[in-house]
Amino acid sequence: MAGAEVTETNIDTQVSRTKATDRSGYYTFVGLPVGHYRVSANQSGFQQQEVSLLLDPSEDGRQDFRLKVSGGTTQLDVTVEEPQLSRDDASIGTVIDNQTIVGTPLYQRNWDDLIRLMPGVQMQRFTQQSGSSVSGSTGLFVIHGIGDEQNDYILDGIDNNTFSENLQELSASAARPSVDVISEFKLISNAYTAVYGRSPGGQVDVSTKGGTNQYHGLLFEYLRNKIFDSNDYFSHQENIAKPELDQNQFGGSLGAPIIKDKLFGFFNYEGTRIAQGVNRISTVPLANERAGVFTSAAAAAAGAPNVTYATLYNPSTGKPFLNNTIPSAAFDPFGAKILNAFPLPNLPGDFNNYARTAPIIDNTDSYDARVDWNPSSKDLVFVRYTGSNRIRDVGGDFGGIADGSSTSSWGNSTLKSWSIALGWTRTLSPALTNDFRFGFVRNFSQDRQQPFGLNSPDEYIPGVPNNPATAGGIGITEYVSDNNATIGSPAYLPKQQVPQQFQYTDTVSWTKGKHFFRFGGDLRAPMRNIYQDEDYMNGGLAFAGIFSAESATPKNGSAYADGLLGLVYEGGLSNVYFVDQRLWMISGFAQDDWKVTPKLTVNLGLRYDFATPPYSAKNQLANFDPAGAGSLLFASAGSLSQRSLVQVNNHDFAPRLGVAYSPDDKTVIRGGYGLYYLLFKRAGSEDQLALNPPDLIESTAYPNLTAFQPAFLLQQGFPADTLSPANLNYSQLHIHAMEQASPTPYSQEWSFGFQRQLPGKVVLTTDYVGTKSSHLDVIQDLNQYIRGTTTLPYPNFGYLEYSRANGVGNYNGLEVSAQRRYSSGLSLEVAYTWSKNTGTTYEQTFTNALSGSDVPQRLVASYLYELPFGHGKPFLSRGVGSQLLGGWKTSGIYTYSAGLPFTVTSGGNLSDLVDTNGNATSLPNLIGKPKIVGSPNCWFYTPTAACQALSPNTSPAWSLPSSSDPYGDGGTNTLRGPHTNVFDFSLTRDFTLYRETKLQFRWEVFNLTNSVLFSQPDSALTDSGVGTITSLAGDPRFMQFALRLSF
Repeated sequence: MAGAEVTETNIDTQVSRTKATDRSGYYTFVGLPVGHYRVSANQSGFQQQEVSLLLDPSEDGRQDFRLKVSGGTTQLDVTVEEPQLSRDDASIGTVIDNQTIVGTPLYQRNWDDLIRLMPGVQMQRFTQQSGSSVSGSTGLFVIHGIGDEQNDYILDGIDNNTFSENLQELSASAARPSVDVISEFKLISNAYTAVYGRSPGGQVDVSTKGGTNQYHGLLFEYLRNKIFDSNDYFSHQENIAKPELDQNQFGGSLGAPIIKDKLFGFFNYEGTRIAQGVNRISTVPLANERAGVFTSAAAAAAGAPNVTYATLYNPSTGKPFLNNTIPSAAFDPFGAKILNAFPLPNLPGDFNNYARTAPIIDNTDSYDARVDWNPSSKDLVFVRYTGSNRIRDVGGDFGGIADGSSTSSWGNSTLKSWSIALGWTRTLSPALTNDFRFGFVRNFSQDRQQPFGLNSPDEYIPGVPNNPATAGGIGITEYVSDNNATIGSPAYLPKQQVPQQFQYTDTVSWTKGKHFFRFGGDLRAPMRNIYQDEDYMNGGLAFAGIFSAESATPKNGSAYADGLLGLVYEGGLSNVYFVDQRLWMISGFAQDDWKVTPKLTVNLGLRYDFATPPYSAKNQLANFDPAGAGSLLFASAGSLSQRSLVQVNNHDFAPRLGVAYSPDDKTVIRGGYGLYYLLFKRAGSEDQLALNPPDLIESTAYPNLTAFQPAFLLQQGFPADTLSPANLNYSQLHIHAMEQASPTPYSQEWSFGFQRQLPGKVVLTTDYVGTKSSHLDVIQDLNQYIRGTTTLPYPNFGYLEYSRANGVGNYNGLEVSAQRRYSSGLSLEVAYTWSKNTGTTYEQTFTNALSGSDVPQRLVASYLYELPFGHGKPFLSRGVGSQLLGGWKTSGIYTYSAGLPFTVTSGGNLSDLVDTNGNATSLPNLIGKPKIVGSPNCWFYTPTAACQALSPNTSPAWSLPSSSDPYGDGGTNTLRGPHTNVFDFSLTRDFTLYRETKLQFRWEVFNLTNSVLFSQPDSALTDSGVGTITSLAGDPRFMQFALRLSF
């Protein structure tokens, strides 16, 4: 019907626009903010119709009218809870509405924890526990097999992605608005529209709240205390007191009209204060080992009755030490000082014999402000600011100068973010609309070791420069063959990232008959990151137990003995260096959503993406050329390829196709295909060509095993010219390199499925989803030993960490979800995924195996239910029963996911015989059938005492390879770790104080059943703790209480 008048009105702001239908009877409103709308259709001679609906983020909303010949006025009320099928867009996506965001128990009030509600997602819950691969991080997830750093975060229509090279922000989203600021968000897992680009993973499209014509306010306080919590599994096992947990989250928001119907404002503040203890279990040397006495009797007297020692040899004489005891006169003073910096054991045995509750402080302040302005019926304008400041201090295994932090994500962190968005939507004509966005994001992340500034590093490792910008603690020191005992601070601390980006994007929308065209461009420039990310600035040591042995046979001596004697196996030292990295991106797209018939819509799109390779402001890059004997290439002024030293890819066109067919009003059959490029690759420091000599010197001293000589004697320290650019010895330097002809990584994604509206306002969605990723970067050491020899391919060079674009990934999954939007006091979300995810790994060679993120079975279910009691409810609507039972709601989330895969390795020094630089792994030989025992004392069977007791009459599945051929055939990612099985629960009650003023009480319980969420087991066969689990990947039961005052 042509010429019908259609009017949309935002219910909260009363801003409205009117358009006439075209000759095909179609109408389109472009650029509408997320929210509740009233839409009416009117035509002379016909009855007026009016509906009420909710517009979701990134939604191509559709509302059809069937006007009847007039004879009165008909009001057709379609409530906001009515399920919306995706009849005009074949993309796969899930909306998390405001009721779910507000009503669901959120572990840290992190809204992005709700991403786990969606099918196809593999996501670990937030935790500070050390056994989690995302400890302290928020919002990281894998979808359809695509890595957690390849998703695209969008906030109010602008890019909200971090682009540090190592994810130091502990989040892939640059700005993190409070949960009370989020109106709704949508995860689009297969976007068959060319509007989206930059990354091949999921698009997380978030919309923030604005003010309305009414005053709205909120004050809240959330409280946790260990009194209400369970002790964690390992603290309970070791009779350690329950770790501390004091947490407060507090704040408030205010939304108000500044000028009625024209100008609106919204402001939010949230503060978080966390003081928490986390159990740490580690290995420390026995008292007798510090004294140089390596006898069973001395070990028994020190609390380890079952310890035996190999015969130790004096490397000066080649003869055994008398009584297996090293005389104190032979001690290296620095080696003895480091060994005695360990605390004494407080648990029995010589492995995992020290426990400590490490303190964690995690405090955040966040601010959000937004102003919406509607100067005319043709214009919508907004500006939004989001900022945060997070201070996070994480203690190590020991604390103090000894530290004992095993990862650079521990220590003292300062994490700040700033984000500004400006949007202007202008209706140029009834058929033409322009949407402009400007965005600015900046992050500042600085991490330091906890003993920063407490001492000079050369007090423990001679020859390390005393630089006040980095000094403090002990350079990381590992005793490789003695249960991998480690002391000191992480090699990569201190470190810093300061990425900053400007973005300009514009989209023109044009309605032409059955076609809805969109044409747009996106410029991200300038993009700049000033970062520091080098290792061993405070030095680093490894002792391997080789030089106190009779010969250079792996694990034939004692690493503690080597340490006492000061016989260094490897030593690392780097200078301090800051990189000024630059890049920019530009994209363009054309999209046509073609309504072939009222039942059939075809989505046709083409996108072009271009991103420069990272380059240096002063052309301070180097790359390795593997031709011949190998050589270094250096950047120079000129073209992008000359400045970046890699191929510039400028032919990245990405087609998109989607088809959605509705045979009736309750069914949609859909499918599509799309190609997506990864414009920004993030692998940490490994592939950063700026981290190369002569500007950065990462030196490693190696032993001469043929001559049975250590890398150096500790008391002599690093030579004075180790870091001199005038004295470069490339055979001792770490080179970061990348294949010069590297194409842009991309993913092909396809799906086919249907949606069906069921009784009870439930929408059932079933999809088959396939993904194939190509040209993924896989990192190897180009200079590992030629198999069967100790010969290096490039003897004039040391560690050649080489990134090559030959990786592939494949995902196939069946995804089923059922969703009921909140209506009549009930919402439901159920998501099930059955999938397989494979990819290229590099251990000794390139291998296709199960991906480390493969989760074949995953089920998530959530609900929000208002109890049917009280005023206006079916039961106990008045009287005492109404007063007692009215106003209660309950909600919860249940998550089950299969365990992640892991690889059984040989461990010890065998991997060094494959690659002395540690970038390849020695695998054992498979001689039997592996068996999962499933106990934290024996997760998989090896012939240990614990395993033999738990699984008698079981044969070993692996044998160690020989030192002459340490490669093995055991395969990668062949076993699975512990699964996740957890339920979060909440109970709330609303008390009406006066009209719209309410006080809400909340009781939330996380991990209600107190399920133990174990980390992966120790998988190195030569470790004393092989098969055991000593840390957690999630928390025990925590309770939280809250009060929320709203008006």
